[in-house]
Amino acid sequence: MNNWLDLLSPMAWPLAIFSNLTLALVLEHQVFFISLGRLTKLRQLNILELANSGYWQEFRNYLDTLQGMTAKGLKLLLTHRECPRARLEHVAALWLTEQRRKRQAHLRLLALFAVASPLFGLLGTILGMTTAIQNLAAHAVPVSSSMMATAIGLVITIPALITSHTFRI
Repeated sequence: MNNWLDLLSPMAWPLAIFSNLTLALVLEHQVFFISLGRLTKLRQLNILELANSGYWQEFRNYLDTLQGMTAKGLKLLLTHRECPRARLEHVAALWLTEQRRKRQAHLRLLALFAVASPLFGLLGTILGMTTAIQNLAAHAVPVSSSMMATAIGLVITIPALITSHTFRI
């Protein structure tokens, strides 16, 4: 493992960190979507029948047996069923906004890793090639200096990109 990191230049550590964080974020989102749960047709029909029947306690008991986002949302609406329609719609909108926020949590960070990782890889390549060219011959200095300009551009781009993604609201 250490030889692999040594071969990748100083960019190995940021790339290893980005790789692990990306994997963690992808797995976290997979777990989130799996936890949402899906309602079968039979459960959907049971929900509609109980809602239309007006037996609110029985409806609540049935919802308590279910898991997932739909059941939680229906329980919330059932709790506020005596409220005027406008207030009920407002409660539902607030709840849905919160669910959307949870679903989109960390996606900006994931996008940052997707954009910054190739830049770190490119910077490592440029730095490695610059060192190799400088070691080959003295007449390769113009090529080395143009690669150094690319490296400096990447050194400026990477923190700017990370900062812009971090502070975006």
